Amino acid sequence: MAQFRARIRPAAKAERYNLAGKLFAKSKGWYAVDADTARKLEPISSNVLNPQNGSPVFEVCTEEEARAIERFETIKIDPRGTASDPI
Repeated sequence: MAQFRARIRPAAKAERYNLAGKLFAKSKGWYAVDADTARKLEPISSNVLNPQNGSPVFEVCTEEEARAIERFETIKIDPRGTASDPI
């Protein structure tokens, strides 16, 4: 069974979201979720009344994609090279 990673997008206005008794908090970062939960999180929109016009609340991806996103965000925040990841 594939494991996915999900988090509330950094740009989303939502700070917390509850789905079927599981609380997702933006401040906690990535959560490990199963495929069924990942499918439920992907379509959640910031615009409840008109979902197709809202931006997605969650980022849902594989563990490898989540690590790549973290590396990119780290580079954006601190663009200096490191010993293990030189420029």
